[in-house]
Amino acid sequence: MKKLLLDFHEKFESFIVSLLLVLLMIVILIATGEFVFLLFHGMRARLAAIDNLDFLQSRMHVVFAGFLVILLGIELLETVKMYLTDHVIHVEVVFLVAMIAVGRHIIEIDYAQVQPYTLFGTAALVLALAAGYFLLKRSGPHPRTETPEDLKRVKV
Repeated sequence: MKKLLLDFHEKFESFIVSLLLVLLMIVILIATGEFVFLLFHGMRARLAAIDNLDFLQSRMHVVFAGFLVILLGIELLETVKMYLTDHVIHVEVVFLVAMIAVGRHIIEIDYAQVQPYTLFGTAALVLALAAGYFLLKRSGPHPRTETPEDLKRVKV
């Protein structure tokens, strides 16, 4: 009975993770399509409307934030895929997803309106993530969580 229950649990978990993977791929595809449409729809009129550097900078922030949202989705997709294949959550990928999310937040910050404590907190978060990632990479390969493909993909 115990073996049957464990087998069912493994198949159930695999089904749910596979379903999440498919749903995430659909969301990323739709988001990418929307991003491309919004980026190029009416581009000529928007380019003509740019008359100063501040306006250009505000538009670029929006474009970069949209790009990073899609990149964040792709990294999440990679995390789910690795969990499906290895049944292990790769800490390095979690760090990368967190750094992309914080980077997106930093791009969207309105520095004229934000409170100083928010900036200090964001800076502390960036430093903590960078230090954690550095220490993770410095500690060398992790046999249970890193494959040779992982080691080839990201070099510090």
